[in-house]
Amino acid sequence: MDKAAESVRNAIMNGIDLIREGAGIDITSATFIIQICATLFLFLIVRFKCWNIVTNFLENRNKSVQASLDKKLEAEAETEKLLKESSNILTDAKREANEVLIDARSLANKEKEKIVTDAKLEANRILENANQQIEQNRKDLEEDIKNEIVEVAYLLSEKITKSHIDRTKDQELVNEFLKEELAND
Repeated sequence: MDKAAESVRNAIMNGIDLIREGAGIDITSATFIIQICATLFLFLIVRFKCWNIVTNFLENRNKSVQASLDKKLEAEAETEKLLKESSNILTDAKREANEVLIDARSLANKEKEKIVTDAKLEANRILENANQQIEQNRKDLEEDIKNEIVEVAYLLSEKITKSHIDRTKDQELVNEFLKEELAND
């Protein structure tokens, strides 16, 4: 305010100096004083009636611009924070996906090994059953052959002796003979 008043005072003094020097303006002292008073009156009206309104408007506008800048900075900070969070979430998701993939592969390998082991066990069981069945068939065939041999020997001896031989006793003799022969082999 002091600067504004000083500027007005200087303007008035310069105007008075111009009049004294006779700058070619035909102004009377009364007109000049009226003009100065009117100017001062207008300045005072503007200063006391409008100055606060204008300064308040400018201050509010400054505050509004500052608030907008603050909001912008907050939004940028929030955006940066969200970007970091989303990057962390993406990194975590990739890590978890990789862990799931590793777990799935491990589980698949375990399942594969279990299936292969089960298949080998089943194959061994089938092979064992087949071997047992073959062994049983071999024993049955040996028994059948032995019975056939006894029958043939009985028929042969019956024909040779032309008489009837005791079948039970002959069967025991043949079985004993075969046991001895099989034991020797």
